[in-house]
Amino acid sequence: MNKKKIVRIITVTAAVLLNCAMAFLLVNEYEKTGKIDTVSIIRTAAIFGGTVITIVKIFYNPGVTRSQQFYRERYKQYAENAFLDDKGNAKKFFSALDAYNNNKFEKALKMLKGLLPKADSTTDRFAVLSFMGLVCHDWGMYDRAIEYYDKAISLKPSSELYSNKGICYDKKGNMEMAIESYKEAIAIDPNNATAYSNVSQLAMSDGEFKTALIYATKARELDKNLKPAKTAIAICFFALDMMEDYEEYMKSGILSAEEKRRVVGYLKYMGFIEE
Repeated sequence: MNKKKIVRIITVTAAVLLNCAMAFLLVNEYEKTGKIDTVSIIRTAAIFGGTVITIVKIFYNPGVTRSQQFYRERYKQYAENAFLDDKGNAKKFFSALDAYNNNKFEKALKMLKGLLPKADSTTDRFAVLSFMGLVCHDWGMYDRAIEYYDKAISLKPSSELYSNKGICYDKKGNMEMAIESYKEAIAIDPNNATAYSNVSQLAMSDGEFKTALIYATKARELDKNLKPAKTAIAICFFALDMMEDYEEYMKSGILSAEEKRRVVGYLKYMGFIEE
């Protein structure tokens, strides 16, 4: 039994005993005098309330450890079959994922690094390396994230990991490598709407609106609710002087009021519309 559990047991036991003692004193007072002093009632209620709050704080934890099944389903593409036959290392792996989900990146990476030499199967190594990449990615360590993504991809080509690589390259300002990564993602999974949308965004930033429109349209075919693709189509219509298409699209009800403002804001920022 770990120290945290022991402390919890001792704290809860002490709180329960304290409340029992106060209840005993109230009963004893009533038996002697036939009434209970108001001060005693208030004091007992305060102790009881404090006990309840203490117990809630002990057992309620927003960062509570999720079940392994929860993570297997949430990160199906990476962790569904990880450490299925190794309960001990499975526990360590999912503890690392829990740390990652609670933004404890340093702790998560340290745990995953320690686990990597124990990951014997390709499936297990792929899972560990993928999450090492995800941790570094979210931590803003893009070079290291790319390194871990590449190692994971060498074990199992992954559209999601190529997309993540593209985001890292984009964050680093390397548009050429970002687009190449997104296209690799599409080659593996032609239904990766996010990858199409990301290519569209980069093409727009480079002034390639014809290319951007092609990729944004494809992204929206795959995912009608993908906001960047929805707004990109409107922007490209305007930038390409396809005004009838632009006006019809803006009136169609496809875009929300917020998305329309985003389109107009982008067009103003790029100088297509005067302030």
